Amino acid sequence: LKQARADGEAAGHVREALVAAVEEAGRAAGAEERTLRQIRATWADAQVAQSSLQPQVESHRAEVKAVEAHCAQEQQVASKHRRAWAAAASEIGELKPLMLDLESAVDTRAVEEAKQTVRKLREDAAA
Repeated sequence: LKQARADGEAAGHVREALVAAVEEAGRAAGAEERTLRQIRATWADAQVAQSSLQPQVESHRAEVKAVEAHCAQEQQVASKHRRAWAAAASEIGELKPLMLDLESAVDTRAVEEAKQTVRKLREDAAA
C-alpha cells in the first residue's frame, strides 16, 4: 500500500511535469507563430515599400544616365579645347622668334632715326 501511494505520488509529479512541459511547448509554439506572423507582415511591408520606390529608382537611374552622357560630352569638349590650346601654344612658340626679330628691327630703326635727328639738330645748330 505504501509502495502504491509512493508510485501514485511519483506518477502525479510526472503528470504535473508533463502538463508543465506541454504548456511551455504551447507557449513557445504561440511565440513562434507570433514571430512568424510578424516576419510575414514585415516582408509584406517591405514588398509594398519596394514597389512604391521602384518608380523613383527608375527615375534616378535615368538621371544618372543623363549625367553620364553629359559628362562624356564635356570630356569631348575638354579634349577638343586641350588640342586647340596645344596648337595655339605651338604657333606661339613658332611666332616668338619672329616677334623678337621684329622688336629688334623696330629698336634698330628707332635708334637710326634718333641718330639722324641728332645729326640734323647738330647741323642746324652749327649753321
